[in-house]
Formats: sequence, structure tokens, C-alpha cells
Amino acid sequence: MRGALVKAAAVLGTAAAALVVVVGGAATPALAHAELLSTQPAAGEQLDTPPEQVILTYNETIDPPKDAIEVFDSKGDQVDTGPPEHTGGDGAKVGVDLPELDDGAYVVTWRVTSADSHPIRGAYTFRVGEAADADAAEADALMTRLVASEGGDTTVGTLFGAVRFAGFVGMVLLVGGLLFVTFVWPAGRDDRRVRRLMTVGWGTWLVATVLSFGFQGAYSEGKTLGGVFDTSAIGDVLGTRPGRVWVARLMLLALVAVAAPILTRRRDRTATSLVIALGLGLVATISLAGHAGSGDWAPLAFVVDLFHLGGVSFWVGGLTLLFAVVLRRQVAEPASTVSAAAAEPATVTEAPGGATADATDEQAGVVARFSTLAFGAVVVIVLSGTIQGWRQTRSLDALFDTTYGRVLIVKVLLFTLMLAGGAASRQWVRRRKAAAGDGTTTAPTLGSLRRSIGLETAVAAGVLAVTAVLVNTIPGKDAASPTFSTEVHGANVKLEVEVSPPKAGVADIEIDVQSHLGEPYKPQEVTASLALPSRDLPPIPLKLTPGSTGVYTADDVEIPYAGTWDLAVDVRVSEFDQDALKAQIPIK
Repeated sequence: MRGALVKAAAVLGTAAAALVVVVGGAATPALAHAELLSTQPAAGEQLDTPPEQVILTYNETIDPPKDAIEVFDSKGDQVDTGPPEHTGGDGAKVGVDLPELDDGAYVVTWRVTSADSHPIRGAYTFRVGEAADADAAEADALMTRLVASEGGDTTVGTLFGAVRFAGFVGMVLLVGGLLFVTFVWPAGRDDRRVRRLMTVGWGTWLVATVLSFGFQGAYSEGKTLGGVFDTSAIGDVLGTRPGRVWVARLMLLALVAVAAPILTRRRDRTATSLVIALGLGLVATISLAGHAGSGDWAPLAFVVDLFHLGGVSFWVGGLTLLFAVVLRRQVAEPASTVSAAAAEPATVTEAPGGATADATDEQAGVVARFSTLAFGAVVVIVLSGTIQGWRQTRSLDALFDTTYGRVLIVKVLLFTLMLAGGAASRQWVRRRKAAAGDGTTTAPTLGSLRRSIGLETAVAAGVLAVTAVLVNTIPGKDAASPTFSTEVHGANVKLEVEVSPPKAGVADIEIDVQSHLGEPYKPQEVTASLALPSRDLPPIPLKLTPGSTGVYTADDVEIPYAGTWDLAVDVRVSEFDQDALKAQIPIK
């Protein structure tokens, strides 16, 4: 048996090394959500000569699928381009070669997958030569239709969420089960129901992982349910970071099938260490493929997420085993009472569902040990969850005004209900200890505990379902649209400027002209324009609409690129005096 354990340890070491190799630079900093920074040709640009390439620059390294860039003429016919390839050393530039284009308007569509597995897509137009206005109008209409058609299939999205939920269920049953029988209930290793639940967890996680390749491919490419079986799309997923991580998970699950029967029957430190290593390795595949594996402070976030998922696996997996096995377990020997006549055994009566009305010493001991360790797990979950929640939101706007933030709030509320159930279980343990200590207190029944843990387990299932939604939702800090504001002083007036959102795309700009004391000021005339010094672009004049005294707004301003823009504002305060002010606006 020891030889088999040594072999299992050797295989584990090999698999762990393979995990690092397969993932390939998991600790390398990567942004959480890809953004398009610039295009060549530029959006809306009119060229005298046809371009030789279309080049897109992103804010992070991109693994381009075969349809990462597609070009269409104004009639909707696809241009025969070369395959998408990296054009820069950092992997953030992706381009395709073009044939010689005729004069006319063209549409470029693009699609990539972020490091955190979120697909992003978009489109823009450019013109070549003397493109007729009719061609440009047709190209704009075509662009709108193409973007709308790439929105993705709701059935695919819903079923992919169910697959992710199944993966979390498999995680808590398998990893939580391994930890439970190692640290809480060693005797449970020989219980066939425990082994059956862990096997179900293993199989569920295996199937969910295999299905994830197809669903990720269909989801990323906006295909219908039939796209789940598209081998070409699956091949594209294998080349992405999530795909590589899922391959590593399959390797570890295969190892678990071989090593777990050996490890769970041993009770030495080596076996315990290997169980922990296996659990962390499996949990790591979730962290590496999701939000924790990318973004700023990725190494710290990865470690924090390991603790978070490890704590969740132990707590929820332990609750499931308590409810489904331990508290329904029939024992051969009667339980001793906690009355004054404690020396005499009491008759054990069977309650509905096969459980005993009063807890046996073994059952009470398992509950007490789990309650103690679960308290520590909850502390870890709360601390690590707080860190991760702050990392993905960063502001109250992102918490309350984004889908990610609102889903996170729902998760916290459900988690709070779980804490209430946990408090009831701890109270059961305390009352039983008190009854055993003085012999005068009535011992709480097993049925009350089972109902409490059953409720806690049901709520835990809801938490896992919400988490399945959360992991595929754009982080709040990336989805939030905060308002940028700044103040600029001139010789006669000051300006308070607000831009919402300060992102490339469409934004609203408000300019509030005030006296230096902050009082409303009514100028004779205000004009403004936007310019991007880093690019050779003509200034964009703003159409200002006056509101209340001194307040001027420009709605739906198209800001095509990220960068630091200069907002030039001319304020005529009299027939002879004018302030020329400039504010810098950082656009993401």
C-alpha cells in the first residue's frame, strides 16, 4: 500500500508540474477585461489609397480565433482576407492582410476572448477613395445588422450557466468530501454513501468540464446551440487560457480517480498532505480560468481565491454530507442519554427518513468537530470574499449600478442566510454539551438539527447558482460608468467639467461656467472642442446646449479612442474679454 501511495505522490507531482506548463504563465499580469484601444484604418477614416492591412490594438495579449477580424463591403460580401495574426511582439496587436480594395465603404467586425473568458466584439467602418454617400449609408446599416446578429444565443448562455453551476456542485462534493473525511469524519471513508456522493461530484465535474469547451466556443462566437458541437470552435477554445486550464483540470480529475481510493484509506500526514494538494490543485483550475487569474494584483488575487473556494468547498461539502449521510445514519448501538441516569443506555427510536430521534455520540461528535472547523472556514470565506469583491468593484457605483455588483449583493444576502443557519447549528452543539454536562437540560433532538442544516444546504445551492452567474459577468469595475470631473481656472471664470462615462464610445459632457467664488456665471458665448494630441486627428467640435445659468451640455459625443484628450473651451465674458481654458480628460 505504501508503494502505491508513493506512486500516487509521484503522479501528483508530475500533474502539478503539467498544470503550470499547460497554463503557461498564469502569474503573468493580464487585464481582467479586454478593450480595443485603436484601429488601423481608424473608425470613420477616408483613405485615398487602399490599406494593405487591418490592425487592431488591445489593452492585453489576445489569442485570436479564426474569425477575430472580418471585413465586408457595403453590399455585405465578405472580403477574402488572410488569417488573423499577431503583428506586435507583446501579442496585443492583431491584424489581417487585405487584397487590393476597390473604392467604397467597408465594415470591419472583430471578436476576441478576454483573459477571464469573456467574449468581446464590435464593428466599425472606413472608406476608400471616392466612396459614395450611398455606400457609406449601406455600410453603416450593415454594421448595425452584423453587430446585432453577434449578440449570442440566449439558450447557449442559459445552458452554459447551468454547466458552470454543475461544475461548482462537483467541486463542493468532491473537494469538500475529501476534506470532510480527512479532517472531520475519518470513519466516513468506509461509508458507501459518502463514496457515492464523492463519485457523483467527480463525475459531475468531469462532464461539466468537457461540456465547457463546446459551450465556451459557441458562447464566444455567438453561435446557436448547434455550435456547441463545432470542432473548429472547440479547437479555438483549446488555444485560450481557459481551455488550457480545463485540460489541466481533466488531468487532475483523472489522477483523483486513481489516487483518492488509496489516500482516503490512510490516516498519516503524507496522505493528508496529498489530499490537500489535490484539493488545491483542482480549486486552482477555477481560479486560473476566471476573474482571479487576471487583472491587477493577479498573484495575490489567485491566492485569496484559493482560500475562498477551499473554504466554500469544505463548508458546503460538509453540510451536504452532514445532511445526506451523517444525520441520517442508523447506528447499531443505542445512544446514551444525557439524563441523570446517564449510565443506562436509552432506546434509540427511528425518526422519519431513517434518522434517529436523538443524536448518537458519534453523530454529535462529527457535528461538533465540523462546527468548530466550519467557523474557521466561514472567517476565511468572509475575509477572502471581501477582498475579491472590492477588487472587482472598487466603488459604490460599480456595486449598485452594474450587473456584477447587483449579483454580488444577492450572493451576500444568501450567504447571510447561511450564516444564520450556521448559528442555529452551533447553538445545537452548545445545548447538547450543556445537557451532557449537568444532566438537567433537555438534549436537543436530531430532527431540529437536520432541518436547520437542510435549510442551510438549500441556501448554499442558491449561492452556488448565483456564483455561476457571477463568474461569467463582466467585473463591476470594468462595466461601471463613473463620471470624470475636473476644475479649471481662467483669468475671469472657472469651469467645472464632467464627462460620463469617461470611456471610448459615446459620452455626455457638461461644462459649468462659474465665478472664482463658485457662483453661477452667465457668459456671452461658450464654444468647445476635443482633441487627442497623440493622434493626428482634427479637433472634434462640440455642439453645446445651454441649460441653467452657465451650464452647457454636449450629449452623445462620439469619442473614438482611449487616451488623454484635451478639452478646449473658449468663454467670451464680454465684447473684448475671453478666457481660453483647457482641461485634460482621461478616456479609457
